[in-house]
Amino acid sequence: MGIARPNFGDVAPFVLYDPTSSNSFPVSAGNPDLKPTHAQNADLLIERYLKPLGLIQFGGFYKYLTDPIYTTSMTRTVAPYVGFGEFIPVNGPRAHVSGIEMSWQQQLRVSSWCAERDRRESKLQLYYVSRIFSDRFRKKRSSLAHSTSSE
Repeated sequence: MGIARPNFGDVAPFVLYDPTSSNSFPVSAGNPDLKPTHAQNADLLIERYLKPLGLIQFGGFYKYLTDPIYTTSMTRTVAPYVGFGEFIPVNGPRAHVSGIEMSWQQQLRVSSWCAERDRRESKLQLYYVSRIFSDRFRKKRSSLAHSTSSE
């Protein structure tokens, strides 16, 4: 079980208007009503050590999030700047995140000419993570943004 509290800048009660904004949302606002995100996670990792020095890893993960925090855009309905577009952080209902991760780490030998010269060895690391977000959260997110903008 994990918890992620909102950023200080997201919970500060502020409204910022930028008349030079190039997009159609010139207002940014904080949300002091944000709740922390709670997560339940599960991961599985398989490792294989290589001779003389190396490592291969393969794994998968799954997270169930409640009250995830994301930034949405909507039309402002409270003073000041009523009717302007704004960006504001909000809590979503829930989300599922799953994916795979792979890693390869290998000690590399430098050619004999270089090894004699400076006696160093190099290391190569590759790491890949794939995250897959659930479509259910995307649908809830868009309906939440529309329902929040009409309040």
